[in-house]
Amino acid sequence: MQQDSWSLTKPKFGEAGQLEVIGWQSRTKSGNKLYLVKCDICSEDYELFGEGVYLITKGNLLRGTYPCGCSSSTKWSKDQWKILAKRQAKEQGLEFICLNSYFRGCDTTITLECKDHGIWDTKTLDYFVNQGTGCPACGDIRSALASTKSDEDMINSFTSTGAFHPDTKFYRIGRMTSVGKRLYWGVLCPECGQYGESLSSNLQVGQRPCGCSRSRQQEAYINNIFIDGKLVAIKFGIANSTRSRLIQQNRNNSNACIENYTVYRFSSRHECLAAERDCKNMLPVGLLNKEQLADGWSETVDISYLDEIIKIYESNGGVEIGKTPC
Repeated sequence: MQQDSWSLTKPKFGEAGQLEVIGWQSRTKSGNKLYLVKCDICSEDYELFGEGVYLITKGNLLRGTYPCGCSSSTKWSKDQWKILAKRQAKEQGLEFICLNSYFRGCDTTITLECKDHGIWDTKTLDYFVNQGTGCPACGDIRSALASTKSDEDMINSFTSTGAFHPDTKFYRIGRMTSVGKRLYWGVLCPECGQYGESLSSNLQVGQRPCGCSRSRQQEAYINNIFIDGKLVAIKFGIANSTRSRLIQQNRNNSNACIENYTVYRFSSRHECLAAERDCKNMLPVGLLNKEQLADGWSETVDISYLDEIIKIYESNGGVEIGKTPC
């Protein structure tokens, strides 16, 4: 890595000033310098972005082009798409099996498994990761139920997931499904101010169609795990909505009863991710196995580590907001 007069000033870019120029490394074919920039936000997610260091020309930076995951048009690699798909599958209580055949970027299909309905192939990676569409059989069941419920009952089923702000507005719209049913809803989010549309089956599992859907992981929870009425472990983790995640975990783990102990809120997503990462790196995780806790076993520790988790959360800027209602 080399330095010049511009890189020595350590200029920063991005909405939060998260991209810092740290030097330059090489040149393009036309002779322009390729600068090394480090993103403070992306570097917090090592699994997805590694060290968060990228190459880009000065001109592109000055034009507002960002080479990292903060860009609105990030070009994900094959491995990054797999990580995103696995995370989305875990969020929905599904099992990621594999990418299908030849990798075609966002248009690649993947194979998933639902514990109730078996294995199936999705449409595309982009559709699954960004739209949150899950098991089609589960969706058909929810859609069939939705067609017999009133608007009030449907809205109650959306809000009961705990994933939506209390002031979220829901509207049944005229858009039809391929079989002529009015199962689409308009959603106006008071947090990001965006309007989105989604199937009722997606809303019933807490999938938000607005700009908050991929940036709301600012809550870190501590849950108590009971098996046969005995407290056997603590589970830590992060979520868009702690309440929705708690409901999902109890649904996916029939052998255990999961109760929330407390929740910490962070001022940014990257602080929240850092807290989870520190817990995984500093604590002996995986106390329970997959048979004992199918959804979330890898983030379990002995109950004696409660104070350590709290210390890690608070050292990363977490503020306790108390036990989540369920």
